[in-house]
Amino acid sequence: MKKFNLSDLLVLIIWVLPFIYLAIVYAQLPATVPIHFSAQGKPDGFGPRQDVIYLMAITGGASALAYLLMRFLPSIDPKRQVKYGENNFNKIGFGIVSFLSLISLTIIYAVVHNGLSTITWSL
Repeated sequence: MKKFNLSDLLVLIIWVLPFIYLAIVYAQLPATVPIHFSAQGKPDGFGPRQDVIYLMAITGGASALAYLLMRFLPSIDPKRQVKYGENNFNKIGFGIVSFLSLISLTIIYAVVHNGLSTITWSL
């Protein structure tokens, strides 16, 4: 069994950030919140406040499962060939958790502030 180390603690902190942010701003959410945004960052789909909790549970669960899979893949590999890329799998797991946490934080921010401002790129 693998031991809990400093990188696992960092992943746990990054993973829990969206839940903490949601707990802080949950009282500010209206009864009906935007749940879908257009490409321009404007809300175009609405639902009850609880949908934000469900979305955070889904993204949080997916990121936790992906990290655990990447973390313990060398242990469950029947041919024991993954052990040579163990550091790469840990980095991939860290990236998945970081990316999904960033997406979750962005969604919560957009719900609280009723949309996102977009950057227009011109060439």
